[in-house]
Amino acid sequence: MNYCGLWTSRFPTEEAKNKGLQQWASQLTDFSAEELKKAIGLCLKRLSEPPTLAKFRELADLARAELKKPYNEVLQITAEPDSEADHRAWLASNDWRDILMREYQRLGSLDKARESMKEKKIYPFV
Repeated sequence: MNYCGLWTSRFPTEEAKNKGLQQWASQLTDFSAEELKKAIGLCLKRLSEPPTLAKFRELADLARAELKKPYNEVLQITAEPDSEADHRAWLASNDWRDILMREYQRLGSLDKARESMKEKKIYPFV
């Protein structure tokens, strides 16, 4: 679905178009480019007409949740450090979660990412 004609008809003058663009831009600053791109894809799949700003924000929230789903799975993985000092260091960093998330994005599977972490001997998968 291409919204071009339907979209531009909502903003018949250059002034209206600029005002509309400014309004949308100011209301979407809390979303990342990746979230907005996914929300646009959701619009094209689900809607036969261009969304209102409120509907687009709703789809952007959904896109955010979908993009964070694998990260939330990563956050549920826990590890128990061996000593109190290790535990304090572990709480301070949690870098392994970022590494695991990057591995998940690279490999496309949480199981494959975990296996990769084991192969690389990255704590807590050692």
